[in-house]
Amino acid sequence: MSYTNQIKHTLNAYFQGQKARHEQNVKILMEGPVGVAEHPDVMQTIEDELGRMAHFDDVLKMLNEVTSNGVSDQLK
Repeated sequence: MSYTNQIKHTLNAYFQGQKARHEQNVKILMEGPVGVAEHPDVMQTIEDELGRMAHFDDVLKMLNEVTSNGVSDQLK
């Protein structure tokens, strides 16, 4: 595996993990919001978590676009 592919693989795994982390937070908040005392505004907290998920989804799409269109070759 080339160095560029290793970086892409590592970034992809990291961003997927971050997205999954925030997805799990949403599920926890939706299934039992009374158990999260430091988040009194559950709706806002869920919206914030969804925004974070959308951010990492966008980053994953951009990573794929940049590395699949040969742009990564231009960055060397």
